[in-house]
Amino acid sequence: MNASLKCLGEALKRACRLESLKLSFYSCHDLDEIGVQYLARGLKRMYSLKELDLNFESSMIADKELAQFAKPFKNLKSLDTISLNCRNCRHISDNGLSSLSQGLKGLDKLKRVKLDISLSAFITDNGLRYLSQAIESFLLLEQLDLDFLECIKTSGGLQYLSEALRKLTSLTSFALNLEGLEKIEDYDLFFLKECLREKRNLSKININFKNCVGITDNGLQFFSDTFRELQELKVLSLNFANCSKISDQGIFYLSQALKELSKIENITLHFNNCSEISGLSLSHFCEGIKQCDSLNTVQFHFPNCKITNHGLYRLAEELKRLGKTLNQVYLDFLGCLDLTDEGLFSLSQGIRALTSVEDLNIQIMKCPKITEAGFQEITKGLNGLNSIRYLTLNFGNRISATRGRFINVKINAQRLPFSRPKELNLTDQQFVCQLSQALNGFQNLSKIEIIFHGIRITDDGLFELGQSMKRLEFLKDIFMELTECNGITQNGVCQFIVNSPKRWQSIDVRVRIPAAEYPDGKIHEAILKFS
Repeated sequence: MNASLKCLGEALKRACRLESLKLSFYSCHDLDEIGVQYLARGLKRMYSLKELDLNFESSMIADKELAQFAKPFKNLKSLDTISLNCRNCRHISDNGLSSLSQGLKGLDKLKRVKLDISLSAFITDNGLRYLSQAIESFLLLEQLDLDFLECIKTSGGLQYLSEALRKLTSLTSFALNLEGLEKIEDYDLFFLKECLREKRNLSKININFKNCVGITDNGLQFFSDTFRELQELKVLSLNFANCSKISDQGIFYLSQALKELSKIENITLHFNNCSEISGLSLSHFCEGIKQCDSLNTVQFHFPNCKITNHGLYRLAEELKRLGKTLNQVYLDFLGCLDLTDEGLFSLSQGIRALTSVEDLNIQIMKCPKITEAGFQEITKGLNGLNSIRYLTLNFGNRISATRGRFINVKINAQRLPFSRPKELNLTDQQFVCQLSQALNGFQNLSKIEIIFHGIRITDDGLFELGQSMKRLEFLKDIFMELTECNGITQNGVCQFIVNSPKRWQSIDVRVRIPAAEYPDGKIHEAILKFS
């Protein structure tokens, strides 16, 4: 390894006019201090370098090696972009971050910084203090992306970071991953609010509070006040998944702040598994975005929440209003047990109005009160949406995904015109004949992937499906996975392949049989391939 690094270091010396450099040592277990010294000598002479990307993810890099890499930074005076990935580097401690901080402090022209020190077990708040001292020296910084997944031990580290952010007056884009910081409390969000609300030029915010279980409605009230001052904000992404102490009241505070964001274009909100959130929260959000006339992307994730039919009704009304501007819509209501067909009938009316949508993704699984009639109503709402290029519908009303019936169809239509869905991912309790009829509408398909799970399909049904595929003139590649489809035999699969037209270039059919049918208790898989 050292010999290779020595050669690379010599090459870098001769590439002194290089402006962009990307090096990856992903999962490298023989990276030592001597080899890094060779590279550092090469980096030292790259005076014209503007972009540097170093990836040490899951490697054995330790404090000494990181210090060697940081030494030549002071010579890279032209550097305006740096990305450093130390994710899952278990041998880096506060000492390594101290050395890194010293190297970064001299880079006063930096405009874009991305640092990932997530899953680093030996980093404490002191390490984050060193890093914050370097960050506050980047006075020209415009974009900052920090990933501290499971490495901030107390809220003290967050306070150090907040103090550093207050000095970055040119910041326009900010991303922060605090996932797993269980000790964060409501008052800690006050520090973030105070530093971010001063950034009047911020146009993008992406903050992940997933699994920060100490956050309550009061914390969300503190944090929501941040956005009232950010009139230039265009992209907002907040993840409060598994923050179970947040209720409809907290959503109300957030929705009131959204009313001030007249230029917002993209809103992504995750409230997965927040069991105190009901359909009232959807009503609050719909009220909050009434003044957001520039919205083109909406992503609402509410799996395992208490979303109701009335919430879907309010959402549908807002979709009607924004129908001509939205081009990406993602709605996740998995495990919302109170939803019924009535809610889907309302949602269907909103979907019909999305005349400009290009990417539509709807997840409605494990909702036992919804019947096939509700799912069919959603699919009817798709008629006339000629702008769709990517469509994902995941439907199913069984609580147990393993025992329930579903069909998953993924179609990659490489020759499909833009007026048709380019990619279709359909999960529903439809029968093979309905699927066959659907395929007849996609005459330009070149590749198809079909997954049946627990469907009562027989050899005759497979034959009928094959007949529909034969009518697709441009179809060349077929992948089929049949799991727990007890009506399918090996003979039926063989007949499907034997009767295939010559223009089919690749056929991959997999039949998975449940363990219960075999005495050894193992899953058995029969794979038949033809190329």
